[in-house]
Amino acid sequence: MEKQTRAMRELSRSAFPETDVVPGDAPAPIEQVRAQRRRQAAATEAAALHRARAERAGAIMPSGLHPGR
Repeated sequence: MEKQTRAMRELSRSAFPETDVVPGDAPAPIEQVRAQRRRQAAATEAAALHRARAERAGAIMPSGLHPGR
């Protein structure tokens, strides 16, 4: 019975190799994507805040209020 189990596991490994195995303490791929999206969202928010502050200070024209358009 053990020989059969080993043979079946080996066949399973060769038929369905585990390419998504993450070594050691490396973050799982989904966590990497989530972290990247959080960084992008934070950068977008920071840029929007910077633009809003500049608009309030009168440094730039608010969006949609450009003369000549």
